Amino acid sequence: MSHHASSNCWPCLTKAPRVRRNEPVTPTVLRLAFVAALVASFALALLPSPDLPAEVDHADKIAHFIAYFGLGALGLFVWPRHALPVCVLLLTHGALVELAQSLTDYRQGDIWDWLADAAGVAAALAVHQLLRYWKRNPRT
Repeated sequence: MSHHASSNCWPCLTKAPRVRRNEPVTPTVLRLAFVAALVASFALALLPSPDLPAEVDHADKIAHFIAYFGLGALGLFVWPRHALPVCVLLLTHGALVELAQSLTDYRQGDIWDWLADAAGVAAALAVHQLLRYWKRNPRT
């Protein structure tokens, strides 16, 4: 194989997908991290309940909010132009976690946990939209 023939294949291996000029290409590793986080959070949610600090009111709701804010932030960073599907996926994930917990004899599903999940997703979406706005309308 000549040098010319092998160099013709190189762009097909390294050429980025078609994106707008200033839009970063999301690396596959971030997509895999998001999927891994979804799988891990589902699995962890089905383990026996950890003891959360009793001195913090609603510690489990705060934990749900933080977890789904993190999942939302990662998902929206990975797929910034697909906010609605990411949010629907996360809300469905949270609902399925609560349903699965209700089917165990050592956990219980809780609509308030799901609402805390939804609040975390909504907060991540709000931050995402605010950052997009600031990116489009920079201060000079």
